[in-house]
Amino acid sequence: MVKSKAFIQWAFLVLLPQVLFVSCSTREDFDSNKWKSTTGERLMCGIRDTNPRALMVQNLLDSKLLIGQDYDKVQDLLGKERIGEDSTVRYLVIEKYQWNIDPEYVTFLVVQFDSNMRAIDAFLE
Repeated sequence: MVKSKAFIQWAFLVLLPQVLFVSCSTREDFDSNKWKSTTGERLMCGIRDTNPRALMVQNLLDSKLLIGQDYDKVQDLLGKERIGEDSTVRYLVIEKYQWNIDPEYVTFLVVQFDSNMRAIDAFLE
């Protein structure tokens, strides 16, 4: 009886952190409407767990949903942004402030287009 109780306690202590780690995932499936509706302080708070874009961006990159899409479709999925001179569009994901007026760090989702205005790459910057 003593051995089985010790085993149960050991199993509980070993398995509980693993269960919590898996269940408290910081990833979310990409949702275009949620992405486009996230602005302002939700991006500036810098807390990943409350920023929908930060939670969804890895799923968006892993799925390669943007690759091969034309410029208009990307705009439809992520919102309207102007294309830069380097054939890229940047979408703000995280803007974190601390004590200074300037952000401590900023993370963008960058979508790169070819000469036919098709997305050829998407990455974080």
